[in-house]
Amino acid sequence: MAEPVLAVDFGTSASSAALVADGRVALLKEPTSGLYSWPSAVAADGAGLLVGTAAERRKRADPTAYRAEFKRDLGQADPVPLGERAFQAEDLVTAVLGVFRDQAAQLRGGPAGRLVLTVPAAYGAGDPRRALMVAAGERAGFAEVELLPEPVAAAWAPVAGPGFADGDVVLVYDLGGGTFDAALVRHGREQRHEVLGHAALDDAGGRDVDALIAAHLRGSGDELAAALAPPGLERPARLRLGLQVADFVRAVKHQLTDVTEVEDFVTAVAPPYRLRRGDLGTLVAPLLARTVDCCADLLRRTGARPAAVLLVGGASRMPAVAEAVRAHLGLPVRRAEDPDLAVVQGAAVLAARPRPAVEAEVADRTRLQWAVPGGFGTLVRHLVGPGGDFDAGVPLALLRDDGDALVELVAPPLPGRVERWHAAERARVASGETLAETAPPARAPHLLGLPEVVRVIKPYREADALATSPDGRLIATAGVVAQVWSATGERQVELPRGRWFRAVAFGPNGRILATADEDGTARVWDAGTGQQLAVYRREGQLWRLALRPDGVQFAVAGVNREVTVVDTAGGAVIRHLLVPRGEFGFGALAYSPDGTALVVAGEEVSVWDAATGEARYTYRHPGVTGAEWSPCGRWLATLGKPMRRADQRVHVDTVQVHDAATGRLVHEWYAGPNRGSIAFGGGGAWLAVAGPDSVDMYDPPTGELLGRFDLASTRAMTFTADGLHLVRSATDDAVQVLRVGELR
Repeated sequence: MAEPVLAVDFGTSASSAALVADGRVALLKEPTSGLYSWPSAVAADGAGLLVGTAAERRKRADPTAYRAEFKRDLGQADPVPLGERAFQAEDLVTAVLGVFRDQAAQLRGGPAGRLVLTVPAAYGAGDPRRALMVAAGERAGFAEVELLPEPVAAAWAPVAGPGFADGDVVLVYDLGGGTFDAALVRHGREQRHEVLGHAALDDAGGRDVDALIAAHLRGSGDELAAALAPPGLERPARLRLGLQVADFVRAVKHQLTDVTEVEDFVTAVAPPYRLRRGDLGTLVAPLLARTVDCCADLLRRTGARPAAVLLVGGASRMPAVAEAVRAHLGLPVRRAEDPDLAVVQGAAVLAARPRPAVEAEVADRTRLQWAVPGGFGTLVRHLVGPGGDFDAGVPLALLRDDGDALVELVAPPLPGRVERWHAAERARVASGETLAETAPPARAPHLLGLPEVVRVIKPYREADALATSPDGRLIATAGVVAQVWSATGERQVELPRGRWFRAVAFGPNGRILATADEDGTARVWDAGTGQQLAVYRREGQLWRLALRPDGVQFAVAGVNREVTVVDTAGGAVIRHLLVPRGEFGFGALAYSPDGTALVVAGEEVSVWDAATGEARYTYRHPGVTGAEWSPCGRWLATLGKPMRRADQRVHVDTVQVHDAATGRLVHEWYAGPNRGSIAFGGGGAWLAVAGPDSVDMYDPPTGELLGRFDLASTRAMTFTADGLHLVRSATDDAVQVLRVGELR
């Protein structure tokens, strides 16, 4: 069940909140007033703070301890005085959010850990007020805080009348209590809307309309002016009168939404004040002209032609707003069902949707990278700590992008264990940077009694070579043609035919693919499109190829005595390794999991430094036909042939396991006649050896036979990245994916 989320529209004059939990959305009523709009007001009361209507009721008793509309003070150095105390504006925001948190907890019976907080579009990227709002939410007790532009949220609110069609571009006109925001939004299916642009004014809102009415009120005759500023008033009385005037002009403004003229008394002894709707339109015309100009500039910058203008925000109820928009923009006008609650309703819709997620890119089966939206972000927190196991596709960390949206950094489609985080919490990170190192999960892999066929792939003709991508998403088959398949068995790419593809290997993240064929050509391809990226040609056939895990170089070998190391990007030769080849050429090439070493099996087995081309060590193993590094890099296994046993007249293949760091022989055993290939599985827990009638599973350091699967005629085999699925090609031109193990 999804984690509960609190969506809050923190406005200049009024705020509202909605709890999203258990698939439902519940607007929070203020207990004191029973309304969904809470005054954005605070009042100091002893050691604590009153919030909302409770603060409004307190203001006449001690007007010096009361403050509303403090949102406009956010980011200013001077604190906000409340009686004998003073607070930073962000501390007052924290107090309001804390009340919302407590009310949501009472409604649900438990706290909500996530907060979606709307902010004006004027709070652009890098605006320090954004960080202050995030900090206020965290101090209010929310573990995860993300920001959402107010007009963007309003685009998801219910609309009066018929809804917008897919593809419609809507101009959201949000005239709130303290700011004006505009956004262009293209509606998509299932509310997958696209924001085309937004603009804002930081000093145009309902508060500014109130100031215009108050100025008109004070200028409406000497008698009324004298009543509003009687001589001899002490400061508390002046503050009370000022608060009374503020309440009065707001009431006049709201009444003129429904009637054409208002006559009322600001005090019992003051003469009547009259204001017509037309007079209000004249007063606010310059302010509305600025908002319309802001919209027109946004339309010019984007080149968009909206289907309509959507009016939201409490101040948009003024009839003069719709008149000004129609007159100057010439567009149809639509309204939200409830302009005052449109922002919080839209924010609740977005909060109910799954959070954006980015799946890890596996650099070399151990190092994880992510494509950070926008290129940069801040790692908020680790969801799986060092030493923690994780399942395929689960969130491993939470990232805040530069738009202050929270994005989940998701595990690749294979289980594992976090060895360590390269990026600490609160650290600034970049797209493509290695953020975590992983290892096989602590749960031990166990062999199944019988393999389970989970998929059958039918390539064109037989496959002499196989490869799986480091992230477990792709399988490559090579023979007469080379093809790339999804893990579910759908063909993704078929490469242009060569003479005969003898080797194939994936690069980091499965993005590139390298092939070698009999005509002496090695190529590097885009694994997603089949586009050729680089090519290397030489005389003679190529039979072996290895691609370094980071993808920057590959090695090829064929019928001559040279092993050639080639730059992946341009196909230029980096170096030649002069290695004595065996009777049948080179039996194997393979880079170590960390990419620092290259094993070459010819007349002897030699291990070379991948960076310098210098030999590290060699050992004798006659007739090697396969060499494999264990995923952890601890073991190097080779399969050799032939070797005659004294009690038999046939040549029996042997397996040798060496310490990968030193070349020291750990164990050697007879594997039987006509063994074809070897591969490490189970994260290195077992070594598979293919023969004519079976695939045998051995314990690498001891040679103990752990299991035998009746799988005949295996031409080539490899394991998927999770180590639990064996991919093998058979003589019937089929490629099988078999589940051979599980984690316990």
